[in-house]
Amino acid sequence: MEDFERIFDIIENKLGKERAQNFHIHYSRIEFTSAGEKKHRCYSETEYGPEFSPVAEIMAKRNLTPTVICESRGTQTEDAMELKKIYLEKREIYV
Repeated sequence: MEDFERIFDIIENKLGKERAQNFHIHYSRIEFTSAGEKKHRCYSETEYGPEFSPVAEIMAKRNLTPTVICESRGTQTEDAMELKKIYLEKREIYV
């Protein structure tokens, strides 16, 4: 989680607080090989990373309002709804 926190700190320091508030990101679980990224996977395929929950927690804790573009292979709609659910659950804790 500390790595994600540092990334969000860098984004805010480079872009400013207002721009960092309303950013957009792309998310999916990714299958990697020794040559790099192979393909995007479904959110339910938990053997692939990265985990979204720590990212959602940081966004909620910092009261960020991002647009998350889901890039899951074949299940974008379902996975996008799951990501939204996770984010909103985290916001309930911090807001």
